[in-house]
Amino acid sequence: MKTRVSATLCLCLAAVSSLAAAPKTLAAPNTQGTQAYSNIRSVTWYEYTVDYATSLSHLQNAIPTLKAEGFNTVWLVTPWAALNPKPLASPSVYNQSNFNRLKQTVRALKYANMKAIIGLNYLGNGWSPQGIDYCTWTENPVMYRSFEAYVNQVMSQLSGLEDSVYLLVFTENSEPCTLDPYDDAQQVMAVLRSSIGSMPTRLNQANRVKFKIGYHDYSYINLGWGGGHSPVASPNSFDFMSMVAYGFDPMTDSQISTELATRARRFRTLYPTLPLIIGEYGGDYCWPYGEVNQSRVDTDIASFGVTHKYGSSVWGWVSGGFECNGYPGLSLTRPDGSSRPSATALKSLLQLTPLN
Repeated sequence: MKTRVSATLCLCLAAVSSLAAAPKTLAAPNTQGTQAYSNIRSVTWYEYTVDYATSLSHLQNAIPTLKAEGFNTVWLVTPWAALNPKPLASPSVYNQSNFNRLKQTVRALKYANMKAIIGLNYLGNGWSPQGIDYCTWTENPVMYRSFEAYVNQVMSQLSGLEDSVYLLVFTENSEPCTLDPYDDAQQVMAVLRSSIGSMPTRLNQANRVKFKIGYHDYSYINLGWGGGHSPVASPNSFDFMSMVAYGFDPMTDSQISTELATRARRFRTLYPTLPLIIGEYGGDYCWPYGEVNQSRVDTDIASFGVTHKYGSSVWGWVSGGFECNGYPGLSLTRPDGSSRPSATALKSLLQLTPLN
């Protein structure tokens, strides 16, 4: 059994053939060119101790700072339960106040000439929507269909803001708890291919074609656990793919470059024409590494992205408060709000490097 390495987890073969069938006529994926993706210079915004609406309000106030730091995109950690607390109710219960705050935030980003990456399948023990079992939801047809209904609602609510949003689903939080992600990789991927790995084919196609929807993988492609296979159904119905870069702290600069190239090559081998971003990366400032090494790792990864024209998103801006206490220290700012050296280094790199 292998240890998961993505910070998405830190927040937090069964039959699925009865899931809703794909429409007979599918809209073509969003065909926006690769330049839009290679220009992504993003930072994750997630506050661990406040509610969703308050966190978005804080983000709105921080937008000028984030832009001045060289970022043009913000990854929004958006729990499913925050927007859709009771998906199995009839009718499904949505939190319109939180949707309004989300739309307000995306508009504020758009006004600043920035964009949002919205992760859709954030759920877990203690923070799942009512009636949704985080261990089985991708295997359970009723639960899973409610997720696709939620994604349709997200697209409907964000109508008119499509050009300022990247929607994204990810492997983590989707794997059945009864299966080991490494030892049972083939079974897990079979579940995912029939659920989130083919999600775009079952969405409202009139809305789906307007949005850029990506698949973010930390393991089966990224680390090669899938043995050359993918959790995404064939043909790939996503607009872009996203890789992960954590755990590089003890590596030399040369080793970091080699490992990034290896991970990127796994994606390119499967999907040579799809845009690829480094959707999560971060160095750990906790002992024994320290802030100087965190800065080195972060700039190595960001530089690789710039050189190879991969957009990137660093985790994250705000300090979580429990970092270095069983979790890596990835934040670019300290608890008092001051910037760590990594933030300063990334600012220099991202500001001074022309966009493609």
